[in-house]
Amino acid sequence: MRAFQRSACVVFWFGLVAVVAAAPRPDLNAAAKRWLGDNPGGVSVAYVDRDGVAYATLGQFAPGDPRPITPDTTFEIGSVTKVFTALLLVESEKAGKARRQDPAAKYLLPAGDPDAGKLAPITLVGLSTHSAGLARMASNFRSTDGNRAAFTRAQLIEGFRRDGATAVVGGKSVYSNFGVVLLGQALAGAWGEPYPKVLQERVLDPLGLKHTWLGLPGTSQRDDFPPGLVNGKPVAHWEFDALAASGALRSTAKDMALFLQACLGLRETPLNASIREAIKPLRPMGDGPGKIGLNWMSTAGPRPPIYWHNG
Repeated sequence: MRAFQRSACVVFWFGLVAVVAAAPRPDLNAAAKRWLGDNPGGVSVAYVDRDGVAYATLGQFAPGDPRPITPDTTFEIGSVTKVFTALLLVESEKAGKARRQDPAAKYLLPAGDPDAGKLAPITLVGLSTHSAGLARMASNFRSTDGNRAAFTRAQLIEGFRRDGATAVVGGKSVYSNFGVVLLGQALAGAWGEPYPKVLQERVLDPLGLKHTWLGLPGTSQRDDFPPGLVNGKPVAHWEFDALAASGALRSTAKDMALFLQACLGLRETPLNASIREAIKPLRPMGDGPGKIGLNWMSTAGPRPPIYWHNG
């Protein structure tokens, strides 16, 4: 994780190799130094294999704030949030709350809504595989600084009605934040609970991620949470309301290492089977050789494939 010079978000790359090979660990400190370069801020790296977890940290909170980055430092993990929303979809299926082939409108619109029929082709699995024909963000989204806090559920549903009616469903998968936030809100509707509550209870708590939390409006800031940096200057953290499912999570290298251990089957949690289900490739992603499962991307290589999401 990196407090990055030119972005209000932290750059975070999360990958999963199908088999944890018994190989020498890379030089994490050297990799962190190459990654950070001369930029301000800091980086926290976690490397997981069968022998456990190794960490490397570098840099400081911000210019003028010399506190060191540690494996317990909190970062915005951005779009890595999407793989947790995908887990909520699988858990919702297991609990009988929803099926992936269900129309999203079933859970987003009132019963008997006149727009439900024309929006019916947009399914939960279509939203999770970025194949619902939706743009990267709703056409009615506006933000001067990229922050998501002011976009409400009512605006999201307005965008769904407007953009979903003309969406070409089932074409090539094109990355859509809009689609994933609709998925999160639809799953919340299926459970009859707000997205933050159901994600916490059905995903984060079972995974044992005690230092992973959503950046919602009014959330108190924590002392271990450095700012994002734009041109070397601290900027406010992004906050999310209705758009939380696409990128609101904050976490630490230690918590992400715990999650990666569960993904690799190196740590038992109640969600290990759901992780395996979410990762399964379902369709091509874009025009390249990669594929997508339930929000998880996969990159074909000589061997083995790499499953990943960035943020």
